[in-house]
Amino acid sequence: MGSSNITSDRVFDLVCQAHERISPFIESTRIVKSEQFSESFNCSLFFKMEQEQRTGSFKLRGAYNKLAQKQNSGITVVTSSTGNHGLACLDAMEKFRIKGKVCVPTIISRAKQEKLESKGADLYFHGFDCEETESYARQLAESNKGMEYIPPYNDLDIIAGQGTIAIEILRDLPTLDYIFVSVGGGGLMAGVASYIKKVRPEVTIVGCQPEASPVMLESIKAGNIVDFPAPFGPAMTIKCGLRLFFFTLSI
Repeated sequence: MGSSNITSDRVFDLVCQAHERISPFIESTRIVKSEQFSESFNCSLFFKMEQEQRTGSFKLRGAYNKLAQKQNSGITVVTSSTGNHGLACLDAMEKFRIKGKVCVPTIISRAKQEKLESKGADLYFHGFDCEETESYARQLAESNKGMEYIPPYNDLDIIAGQGTIAIEILRDLPTLDYIFVSVGGGGLMAGVASYIKKVRPEVTIVGCQPEASPVMLESIKAGNIVDFPAPFGPAMTIKCGLRLFFFTLSI
């Protein structure tokens, strides 16, 4: 997907719409002050407790925003995941009575596989990493009429759903100065940053990645998607969610 007609203003509007759409289905999670970290860094530091969502992560927001718009459509959905996005989609699929499949890499952890299966997942195993699994899931959807692929991050509805976290953060901490956001595929960061910068442009937003995999940072510097050698094996590269299908937002 290209990015020529996608702006942060558009994403901001979609985040607001998503908040109204998914509020009945998700938790408005707590923001908790960490006394230990606040003392260590000489500031007031808070955590947004998204692990308290019933599937264990913020991914529930994007999945519900996307799939709420697919109910009664008669389609079958397919998604790709290493765990959290798949669990979120399964929860939303059950709520909206949508049939679907979850594609996972062959190296998925046993714990996540068992959790997905306990939720009734129809699992397809393919590929050694996320890129191969996502490509397979896309091809599966494209080759089957009435099937639609649900991306884990690079989709405006997913981005907008994840961005609803920002609405809750500013409601509970209206005078915050900094916000630190984990960056994988960039969906969470894109949604949060689009909303925060529209409402509180003076807030500093910091993206956080593993030191061993600064893929997003290096790709932004290069102006294109780059591979980065994985520390756990020369045959693999970490792309952290960056693929041929991506959005770039001017924030």
